[in-house]
Amino acid sequence: AGANIREIFVDENRCVYVDFNKNLVNNHTGGTIGESNTINCIFNTIITNFNNLNSVKLLIEGAEVNTIAGHIDISKPLK
Repeated sequence: AGANIREIFVDENRCVYVDFNKNLVNNHTGGTIGESNTINCIFNTIITNFNNLNSVKLLIEGAEVNTIAGHIDISKPLK
C-alpha cells in the first residue's frame, strides 16, 4: 500500500532504474513468495512493454538496496 514510483531513468547500458518511495519496503507483506511476486511483476511489466531494455535496477528513495523484504537479493540489476 502506498508504494509509488518517484523516478525512472535509463542508463547507457539500457538498464532502467525504477526508484520507489519507501512504502514499497515498509508496507510489503513479506515472505519469499510475496517478495518474488513483487519483483517479478515489476520486472516483467517493464521488460514486456519496453523490449529495448536489458535489465531493471530497483531503488528505494534514490538509494540502492539489497532486498525489499529480506529474502531476495536485488543489489544488482535484474536480467
